[in-house]
Amino acid sequence: MSEAPGPTRLLVRHFYARFLYNDFISPNGEAQATTGMLLGFLAVPGLLAVAGMVFAYSSPFMPPSERLLVSLSHKYQFIAVSMIVTALATTLQWDALALDARDLANLGPLPIGPAALVRAKALALLLFVSMFAVALNLIPSLGFPAVWMSLVPIGLTRALRLSAAHAVVTLGAAAFGFLTVLALRSLVLLIGGPRLFQRLSVILQFLLVLSLLTAFFLVPLGAHGVRRALEGDTLAARLSPPTWFVAAYERLTTQGLLNDPQLLARTKWSFWRGLPSRMQDRLDQRGFESVISRSEARARRQYDALQPAVNRLSALALFALLAVAFAAVFLYGLAHVRHSGRLREALVPITPRAGPLRRLASAAAGALIARHPITRAGFSFTAQTLARSGRHRLYLAGYLAAGLAIAAISVAPSLMRGPGQASPDASILALQGVLAFFLLVGARAVTAVPAELRSNWIFQASWTGNFGRYLAGARRALAFGLALPLLLTLVPLHVAWLGWVPALWHLAVGWLAALVLIELLFLGCRKLPFTCTYVAKGTFKYAWPAYVAAFIIYAYGLARIERIALASPGGPSWLAASLAAVLLALWVSRTIRLRQPPEVVFDEMPEPAAVALGL
Repeated sequence: MSEAPGPTRLLVRHFYARFLYNDFISPNGEAQATTGMLLGFLAVPGLLAVAGMVFAYSSPFMPPSERLLVSLSHKYQFIAVSMIVTALATTLQWDALALDARDLANLGPLPIGPAALVRAKALALLLFVSMFAVALNLIPSLGFPAVWMSLVPIGLTRALRLSAAHAVVTLGAAAFGFLTVLALRSLVLLIGGPRLFQRLSVILQFLLVLSLLTAFFLVPLGAHGVRRALEGDTLAARLSPPTWFVAAYERLTTQGLLNDPQLLARTKWSFWRGLPSRMQDRLDQRGFESVISRSEARARRQYDALQPAVNRLSALALFALLAVAFAAVFLYGLAHVRHSGRLREALVPITPRAGPLRRLASAAAGALIARHPITRAGFSFTAQTLARSGRHRLYLAGYLAAGLAIAAISVAPSLMRGPGQASPDASILALQGVLAFFLLVGARAVTAVPAELRSNWIFQASWTGNFGRYLAGARRALAFGLALPLLLTLVPLHVAWLGWVPALWHLAVGWLAALVLIELLFLGCRKLPFTCTYVAKGTFKYAWPAYVAAFIIYAYGLARIERIALASPGGPSWLAASLAAVLLALWVSRTIRLRQPPEVVFDEMPEPAAVALGL
């Protein structure tokens, strides 16, 4: 008969389950399937990445030093993805990273010491992060060294050392990302206390997800410039944690590859034996070996030039990892000791009293933006859901991060040239279009996700039937709560690059274009935002060409038209008038359609597996 698990193991199992289970997943088996799917999802990209790198190292004319130079960008990708994805997963589990009010309310009355609770929570957290990091890095640790040195006869021992070095560095990068987020969370809890922590977490988690997703989308850009950053020992390299770990990777692997005089000779012979017989007949072996030697010498000089930066940054990587580990452990324990008695108080929500600015904004919205009561209801519910729901903010952060990454790549050359150009650059003009498109499309997508599904019946019981006015309030919430603040944030940049008058015209054009986009996004909508059941349609795989075309037209097509308009007298006014005419046409069309109110959908059902043709 098997021995019953002890209290620590039961607590670890309980806390670990909280990372995977939630109120929408049954604990009877669906979460286990979800765990398996998650691990598979994490492992497949590494396999595809390694397979895609086979051709980069398949040349028989690439000696060891040149392979080291080429591999810098690939190592950066593996390290940065491991660090960012682990930090992102930790951020998404923000509320479950430490003992919270629910844990203390349920487990506090039991005869379990506080130290046992903290220890079990920490072990469960380490188990979750370790599972995540190993699934992400296992296949690259085995496959990348084999691909990287595929034609170099390094032997089994060196191959295993390279795999171990890859695993150590990528797992260290994952630990750095995890510990940084954990230390930041513990610091905010320690300084602010449970009450203030709840308010600050809303903003901090959104900013972290936004920053991490943006950094993830910019990984290819960083990988492209890592060699140049190491050559110049630039400030960007000293401020880039993935570059630190790339340097540590080089320190672990270089000594076993470049300091062996026999390796180059065996490599030449291996390359020569690997050539097809026809090519061997056309080439001279001594000439072939001479070409390899010259290529190796040239690559070795270039690689040796990186060593000062590699030595300095590898030491920085070790110091940063140890420092953030100490900070995370110290702050994690200190925050619990200091505030564990006050966490139960945070379980009882206290509605903060509205300040003067909030009351003024609410009065202005009621007087100017949404005068009708039903319109004001749609406006307020949409705005407050986007402001208070952490899940919706995280979804929105994902969309906005994709826009920020695309904008950063397209606008970077213009920003490096600086202001003062004879004519405005189209990429600068397209900046607000790129960000507005992703923000508004993301906002429209998250309106299909219910804020609180159990309150759906309240809307059904109190529904008045005036769907047009309610949806108008939701559209105005997106226009005034998301689009307008975004455009106003970009005004200083546009003033610096364009001047005051063109910047104001650019703001007006962007505002009208955003209103047109909002009208188009809500065409055919028959569901109340944030209230109906969410059913994944899976239509994006068929509709993505339309989304890409709409993005190109909205962001870059409109920017080129605006550039032409700004260069001609009266052009901006004609462009603004044209957008206003399009907006008016959409408004008239919507008014005509709403003369017969549509049937509002409150509970959307999934499509049947078998569709009858009805013949």
